[in-house]
Amino acid sequence: MATAIIRPTADVTNEWTSPADPGNHHNYIDDVVVVPNAGDGAFIGANKDDDGDIEVFDMDNDTQDVDGNSISTIVIYVRAREQGGTTTNIIVNVNLGGWLANRYLNPTLSWEWYPLAWGSLNCDQTDLDNLQIKFTAGTIVDPQFQEIDVAYCVITYDQVAVGYTHDFLGIPAANIDNIMGIPTANIDNICGL
Repeated sequence: MATAIIRPTADVTNEWTSPADPGNHHNYIDDVVVVPNAGDGAFIGANKDDDGDIEVFDMDNDTQDVDGNSISTIVIYVRAREQGGTTTNIIVNVNLGGWLANRYLNPTLSWEWYPLAWGSLNCDQTDLDNLQIKFTAGTIVDPQFQEIDVAYCVITYDQVAVGYTHDFLGIPAANIDNIMGIPTANIDNICGL
């Protein structure tokens, strides 16, 4: 198994109030940090005027290649908080070959990291090339806010075995590091096998 980190690279839909900078909201949540580190302090935010409004982002679509392998898991890490009291959950979703089931984020009053996972997937490069994440604001009562500082995805995908993959003299290939001093990663076949 291999993993890759994918970050927001473009805006698709901007309906949240903050910042007042349509088309550039991805720049506020694409910080190159991972859990447990903080972002740069810039964030997107929803207030009482944004109930049910959405933010949709394209995710680094052209840089990750899974080489024909199958994506089995995606986890979205979100650093978020709420301000001013209790709000309803932020709905989080991912488009990976179609919109998957909703996950719910219920931020606290301080900045915290929240992992949201989807598993048992069977997605490919085409799905990954069209990867998007969506945040839907919950019900917010003035003067409350929902804020997101950082968001990124970690995908897990199968990795094709390299080198000799058959049993040799009854020994599973996974247990053989080398044959006569030659690393098995450099051996394509033995006597045509």
